Amino acid sequence: MSVASIDPAVMPILDEALELAESALLAQQSEQKKIAAKEQENATLRQQLADQERVILEKVAKQRVLNPIELDRLFDQFENLNILTPKERVKLASHIQRDPNLLLPMFQKAAEMLTKAPGEGSGLDKEDGSQPGGGKDPDGWDDL
Repeated sequence: MSVASIDPAVMPILDEALELAESALLAQQSEQKKIAAKEQENATLRQQLADQERVILEKVAKQRVLNPIELDRLFDQFENLNILTPKERVKLASHIQRDPNLLLPMFQKAAEMLTKAPGEGSGLDKEDGSQPGGGKDPDGWDDL
């Protein structure tokens, strides 16, 4: 079908349909540009937020985390348990703020000392079978 064979009464309808299609295409292209601009703005805002969070984390990381007074108390307790010598205390105190993980071996030592089973020969004396009160069992459990 050629343009010459189209009914002249239909031509205004076709022209209007073509204008509507062109208008819709332009509107779609405009919306795509707006979406691309919003996506770029979103990416920029996300980057700014990430930068702000990084700055906050860096500030927090630079702050002293361990309370010096509490550290002194802890070191006193370690000295009382003979886990730490005064010389080691000074050395550890100077390095502890940079690497708090230095405390972990001491906590492990303290836990081992506090949970260690008594050594051989340090238990209670074996009873000789005699009962206080003249050898008589006051509650009757020896007879069972």
